[in-house]
Amino acid sequence: MAVAKQRLGTAKFLAESNNKSVYHDAINLAVFAAECALKAVILIQTADQETREDIEQTYFRGDQGHDLEDLRALLAKGVTLGEADNKLVVTHPVPTSAVKDEIAILADWHYQSRYQALRKSQNDARRHVRTAELVMRWSEERLHGHVS
Repeated sequence: MAVAKQRLGTAKFLAESNNKSVYHDAINLAVFAAECALKAVILIQTADQETREDIEQTYFRGDQGHDLEDLRALLAKGVTLGEADNKLVVTHPVPTSAVKDEIAILADWHYQSRYQALRKSQNDARRHVRTAELVMRWSEERLHGHVS
């Protein structure tokens, strides 16, 4: 979660600046913070180190590893690892309806957008930061055992 918090802090700073050229970066960092937070929930609630490594290799690589909707779906259905009869299922808490909506807002920003020179408004940046803050709060509650 330390990386997620750091990225979100930087995103907030950039979103509040008066420099139009950094709003795109604020959005990238806000979405990345939410991605890190969701991954932390998945990994920390997976007790076995070997299983965590398998999850990282299986689910956190490539396009799906950066897709917030895929990560949300993974939280909703749990993780299945292994082959045939040797499957290991790791279940995770399902995000509440409100957080599902927030994740959907952030998921509209595809991770490949970070490679494009897009101009975004300060309002866009602020909205993404606020949304990432909600996802972060939800994730921290799960990590600290204060599930509501």
